Amino acid sequence: MSEGAGPWRPEALPQIEHNEISPRGFEILEFSGRGPLSGLSCSMIQPSELIEPSDWIEIVSELESWGEVPDPQSIVHVSTSDHVRGPIANLRSETEWVAEFLPWGADGLLRKRVNSYPESCDLPCGGYSWNGSEVISIRKEVEQNTNSRELLLDAFEHGSMKDAEEILRECGRDLGSVHSYVEGIRVTPADPNRWNSRVSELEEALNAHSIWRAPYSSDSECMVCIGD
Repeated sequence: MSEGAGPWRPEALPQIEHNEISPRGFEILEFSGRGPLSGLSCSMIQPSELIEPSDWIEIVSELESWGEVPDPQSIVHVSTSDHVRGPIANLRSETEWVAEFLPWGADGLLRKRVNSYPESCDLPCGGYSWNGSEVISIRKEVEQNTNSRELLLDAFEHGSMKDAEEILRECGRDLGSVHSYVEGIRVTPADPNRWNSRVSELEEALNAHSIWRAPYSSDSECMVCIGD
């Protein structure tokens, strides 16, 4: 997958050489800014190649699995597509699976959040980790109902303000229900000083000023997400 620049890559940062070791079937990419972006750098991991079922076997061979994942030997067909968050692989066995690669990595707590959220949420059923960070999330492919975004756009296109308002109210009720469900489990970061320092460094590197942003604290309210 290294031949094409996926939409998840940072276009403004040139790729640089590195000595990082990746698991089998993967490659690690390092990027570093130039000029006004010289203070920015990042690292990401992506599959080297995923065309045949044998490529999938190699990709997961050195990863730690969690939850419900397909038997690598049972995969008979693989197809891939690109998303702004990372590559997506559709895997076919007796069941259809969707593997979402997380090139930016995760915080190692995805599995815990999946187990903490209500089943009504769109959640991975499993995944794979490397060095304590999730690199693939797995979902069983199911027929998708029309989502709220599509319904809202349709209401706007037809000029139905009443329908649009009801969709937004329903979204608010659902979001509030999830927040109530997890409020005893999720907390804001315990290290707000480090978070504030990181944001300040980004603002300085980008010559930006987030005048609307108040410093975070342990009492700050937040929007919960699954973090995948």
